[in-house]
Amino acid sequence: WMALCCKACSLNSPFPLPCMAAPDPAALKEPDGDAPTVRMETSAGTIDIIVRPDWAAHGARRFLELVVSGDLDGLCFYRVIRGCLAQFGLPTKRNWPAIPDDFPTAVPFLSGAVAFAAEGENSRRSTLFICTGDMSDCFGWHPWETPLGAVAEASLGVLAGIETAYGDLAECGGAGPDTARLRGEVAAYLDATFPLLTRIHSARLLDSSGGGGDGSPLMMSIERQLSRQRASEP
Repeated sequence: WMALCCKACSLNSPFPLPCMAAPDPAALKEPDGDAPTVRMETSAGTIDIIVRPDWAAHGARRFLELVVSGDLDGLCFYRVIRGCLAQFGLPTKRNWPAIPDDFPTAVPFLSGAVAFAAEGENSRRSTLFICTGDMSDCFGWHPWETPLGAVAEASLGVLAGIETAYGDLAECGGAGPDTARLRGEVAAYLDATFPLLTRIHSARLLDSSGGGGDGSPLMMSIERQLSRQRASEP
């Protein structure tokens, strides 16, 4: 998340940002295979996220693992910079291993793009962000900066309701939480100090009819993996 911190803070930097390649129209086409939808019920409203394994296979799988395991339930958008991003995923409920970078697909970081925050190559774990503005000039030139999906058009209006009162993280000079403390006394710290944060009540997978569940090969593979993980836990 610190690499993302530095990148987001650089929006006000006097130094020019690198030139971005034009978005590849082929990357934005309708998916050929599975494109699961994740519904996040938040205190700001319902956010549906269309997951695109064809954009980022590793990132999409990890996001779905976080959803199916319930690890996003009860969390907050703890870092929200107006017109920039809304970050979530801390505190983690288990020690997720890092995943490999995905091959860049030139999918732009437009408003609604969903991606993992990272510290460098092959470092994505469980911290994500949603772009709340067009961030195409800021993200996308590193291999770990690849959108894994996008907020559905009907949910884009909800992004404006995510609380921005605290702004950036404490370590980035903002009034938001200190991520070091998000690994400690989380509930008491956030409730007492940041009561206005938008909360994620639940995150669940929708099937094509709008109900829970998904019988795709990808989801069956994730279910088997999580079942083995649960069986190995003490």
